[in-house]
Amino acid sequence: MTTNNETYFLDALKSAETTGNLQGLEIEVWTGGGQPPPYYRSDQFRLLSLSGRDVLQFARPLFYPSREPATLVEKFVMEAKPDELRTVARLILEGEIFTRSYAEEENPNVADAFSTEVIVTFYGKEYLRRYFRRVPKTVEPLLNEVQRLTAKVKMGGKRTLFDKEKEVPEPPIPPANP
Repeated sequence: MTTNNETYFLDALKSAETTGNLQGLEIEVWTGGGQPPPYYRSDQFRLLSLSGRDVLQFARPLFYPSREPATLVEKFVMEAKPDELRTVARLILEGEIFTRSYAEEENPNVADAFSTEVIVTFYGKEYLRRYFRRVPKTVEPLLNEVQRLTAKVKMGGKRTLFDKEKEVPEPPIPPANP
């Protein structure tokens, strides 16, 4: 739950829903967990501003067992449309992610359990909700939209591979977790 002095980020989400602009917001939906690579999942979808533009970004680790280090980060980036920003902001607000508590937020204390995080950052202050194993029904529409936008950015966005934040070329052997 948020306190009265922390609701300014909710106002920023309402503004993004109206204007279709992030204006200092960053929105992230991360899903991950599972066994060690190549089976580990870490899918990060973000709406953020880069070089003055609002963009969609999807990142995930790729595991190359014949390479050292074996894990690279694959990122896709493309410009976000105002309607996409409006929709995501609306679904966060409608899902009551930051205004209600859900049973799915209780940590089951199981190693490698899958979880989904919804993170809103407003001018450097981060607000996070983590759901274990599954998300509440009210959050499912947001995840469906994130899946749709993820598919879009993977199909039409610029793809880059990184090793510790440094861009690297495509290895000659495909990853073990394509």
